[in-house]
Amino acid sequence: MKPRLCLRAASICIGLFACGHTFGHVMLTYGSPEERAISAAKKTFQFEWMGSDRSVWDFYVGMSLILILTLFFLAVLAWILGNLSATSLQQARPLVWLLAVMGCLLSIVCWLKFFFVASLLSTLTAILLVISVVGLFRSRSLTQKA
Repeated sequence: MKPRLCLRAASICIGLFACGHTFGHVMLTYGSPEERAISAAKKTFQFEWMGSDRSVWDFYVGMSLILILTLFFLAVLAWILGNLSATSLQQARPLVWLLAVMGCLLSIVCWLKFFFVASLLSTLTAILLVISVVGLFRSRSLTQKA
């Protein structure tokens, strides 16, 4: 499979991951009394941090939003790198390599700390990114032989 196609497929996977996380963020509800009590405690316990009053809930929501933004950014970046890989191998290689490393690390974290669907999607993304890296480096060896 060509690196461009792998990067586009990875971009779509990352975009799906971002959409899933966004849906989960927006639709988050707590059903049991215990879940509601924990949520209320996170929201009401305030503390001062670096000159600002914050709650654990503020950090929870903030980190969730940061992840959503980062995932959408990475989806766009992977798509752009797909275009770049077709025109400029030299410039694309280090960026795709870094994206592949990030994809592998994200996959490990998902398997250790999250649930099956997120783990499966992040693993598929990592595999596509690694295939892209291999394809880009194979392209280099082919261009050097010519």
